[in-house]
Amino acid sequence: MKFKNMELIKKWNKLENRATVYNLYDSEDIHGHSLSEKMDCCDLIKITGEPKRCSIAKYGTHKGMQVYLDTGKGHHQFTILELTMKVLESDFINFTKQFTAFYYNSYENEQNQTSDLTFKLAEVCSANYGLVNQYGSIKDRQLKALIKEDKDTQKVLLTLYTSALSIKWYTDPTDEHLPCTRLSAPDISRQTGISERKVGNILKILRLLHAIAEIPVSHFSKPYFERYIDANKVWQHKPVYVIFPLAEVNWSLISACGITTKTVITQSAVFYWFGDDVAQEVFPDKINHSISLPLMIAFGDIIRASKYALSVRTIKDTALAIVQESTDEVIPKETVNTAWKSFQTFLPWAGVKVVTSAQAKKAEYAAFSDYLQEKVVIPA
Repeated sequence: MKFKNMELIKKWNKLENRATVYNLYDSEDIHGHSLSEKMDCCDLIKITGEPKRCSIAKYGTHKGMQVYLDTGKGHHQFTILELTMKVLESDFINFTKQFTAFYYNSYENEQNQTSDLTFKLAEVCSANYGLVNQYGSIKDRQLKALIKEDKDTQKVLLTLYTSALSIKWYTDPTDEHLPCTRLSAPDISRQTGISERKVGNILKILRLLHAIAEIPVSHFSKPYFERYIDANKVWQHKPVYVIFPLAEVNWSLISACGITTKTVITQSAVFYWFGDDVAQEVFPDKINHSISLPLMIAFGDIIRASKYALSVRTIKDTALAIVQESTDEVIPKETVNTAWKSFQTFLPWAGVKVVTSAQAKKAEYAAFSDYLQEKVVIPA
């Protein structure tokens, strides 16, 4: 993305540029209930110096707002907030906090109730955006590998941070004034063009790694609950997430388990490997009744009880026989296969290897089959 005043804005903190750049973002009437709305009160044409590329969005998420049309790949439309974040990245917060009206309005008591929330949110979103906006500048190797495998992860993260600053907050969702955003997989899917299913899977990965955390209904502030939640239909509310600093996220699980955006992460697998507390964070307000969990417990018991390599087929057949004895419901083999696929995702994290029979032979483990491609589990 390039526009006439881009370099000037990027170097806003130089003494000779400050007055000029501040004038670009100056407005006599700053109003709105989100940072994006307030920044939209500025003049986009003046900011960019590109009147032919500026217009008013006629549809979509930004309908009615000023947008800048980037003629590069994708022909993306940027609001003033998105354009400024794109240019300044992590320096966005340092620049915008010079404009107190973006965060605090002394004449709007209702808005003042969420001013601290907006500022905290802008701080963490600005820092996080700066960490992932340019692929070549991403320092964490595991995060970089995840994005290299699928650029949609980067899209979801960037959209997560910009959309968080576009939300109209009328009351703080938590008593701790945590940096929160209200979103759903369909919202991000509409904004990015990525399938809803894939977005949902990326959000699961982010929750598992504690890059974001969905707030359980029981943790909402009383004013927020009373305003937005129907006590008789609590499941219908739009999820609210806390956004954590990306620099503090441990991405090692990505490389250890080979996790990608196509990896299926189930509630049973998270519960088995990481415990109930983590499962509640990844799948909040959801009770697990799946037969997959007993199957996974059986998988684990069988592997731990063996000092020798085991064929995957043996593990699945034995687990099925064990669990089938405790239920009258007939367990299809497809259910066992699905449970195993999810279970084995995290086997490397426990130091357990899944290899072919041929590889097991080379490693001097007993062979179980003449079929050299048959999968074999080598206990830790």
